[in-house]
Amino acid sequence: MFPDKPGIPRDLAASEITSTSATLSWSPPKSDGGSPITNYVVEKSTSFSPRWVRATKAAIPECSAVLTDLVEGTAYQFRVLAENEAGPGLPCEPIGPMEAKEPYG
Repeated sequence: MFPDKPGIPRDLAASEITSTSATLSWSPPKSDGGSPITNYVVEKSTSFSPRWVRATKAAIPECSAVLTDLVEGTAYQFRVLAENEAGPGLPCEPIGPMEAKEPYG
């Protein structure tokens, strides 16, 4: 039997947002599609663009990631999708927009 793509990651949240970085965390999908999840892909979009781009080059095996290439003053949306041997599943609902800025002031 062939595995299916994994389900949608859940409970995406952002914390520790600064002028250049953000920490994201989420829960795994309810279904791994019959094959272990090998990677999570974090995508970002700026508030003025409908285009989603990969936010990290490295593989993300756990349910959290620190994004370090944000541009100060830019508003971002984020979403996550899970991958297994069958390929990437559907992305979760995006969170944001949130502005990359220092937490004070």
